[in-house]
Amino acid sequence: MLPDLSVSALMDALAGSPLPTTFVDRDGVYRFVNRAYERWFGQSWDEVVGRTMEEVLGANAASSVEFYKEAALNGATVEFESSLPYRTRGVRRMKVVYAAARNADGGVPGFFAFLEDVTARYDAEAAVASALDGMADGYFALDHQHRVTFINSAAARLMGKPRDQLLERPLDEVFPGAMSGRIGALIKQVIHTGNPERKVLPSSIRPGRIFSVDAIPLMTGGAGVVLQDVTEKVQRDADLALARARFEAATRATLGVIYEWDRHTGEVWRSGALEQLFGVPAEDAAPTVAWWTERMHPDDVLDPGVYLASIEDIAERRYRVRHADGSWRWVLDRSAPIRGEDGQVTRVVGTVFLKDGADGAEAADL
Repeated sequence: MLPDLSVSALMDALAGSPLPTTFVDRDGVYRFVNRAYERWFGQSWDEVVGRTMEEVLGANAASSVEFYKEAALNGATVEFESSLPYRTRGVRRMKVVYAAARNADGGVPGFFAFLEDVTARYDAEAAVASALDGMADGYFALDHQHRVTFINSAAARLMGKPRDQLLERPLDEVFPGAMSGRIGALIKQVIHTGNPERKVLPSSIRPGRIFSVDAIPLMTGGAGVVLQDVTEKVQRDADLALARARFEAATRATLGVIYEWDRHTGEVWRSGALEQLFGVPAEDAAPTVAWWTERMHPDDVLDPGVYLASIEDIAERRYRVRHADGSWRWVLDRSAPIRGEDGQVTRVVGTVFLKDGADGAEAADL
């Protein structure tokens, strides 16, 4: 709202303002420009005052602000931001306020225009928006009233809605009850506390889907939200956990040693039945093939290279292994190879069981 001064007094007051300012009469003719306007446009008072908006700005720019000009001449104060194609400056992103001026009798002789060039900010925001739109993850921003102020293509796909149905609308309006769900509660918490949060939550927007949600507070008072659909990953992790639990239960129930040999690293993993079968605590067993072959009877040792060359599907061998008490135990070793894409063996998985009686002990003469 302009102060209650005459138009000429306002012109005097605004002459030294750092904000480019003009006065336009009811005929669309400039009657005043301040020094900041002259510097910004590179045009002197004489080049502007007395000329129409179309002559000074160019036909395209003048046409694009016609609606706001008419509103101001009807007594309103209007504010808008737009990319305007100026004749002398090219396309600039401008934040503009048109404020109606009034005579003592209440008439509107014209309006003051206050201009701010926000091109640099707009370009920076556009660059950020472009980068965010190129993200594989979904991203959207909400203001403090939970209106969607930005959403990238990935987030729109995750939500199952076109962007134009989401922008500038409260999330609850597009998805009733969304802000009452667990993801909505997380976003409200971040807006309230100003602290970022990360959780994996079921989606109320897409029932049956599970999202990884990273919510961060924004300086505008809202929140930015990164979404990933992790439904399949969560299911894979659950399947893997179940498979691991089954395997661990099977190793506890098996009266044998389960092992896995990584051919490339040479490391060997063994289950915890070593002490029960061979009297050797698991922590005393080196994770190598050599540790095992050193405990085998010399007549039974097979070179690993020969073994790998001979193995096709399931390999089965019987040999003797020295117990911690010095006796020899006959074992049955059944193993299967795991091959890489080139067909070469990369790992070997197998089990070792005692043979010849409950403890597999051989005759005393050995």
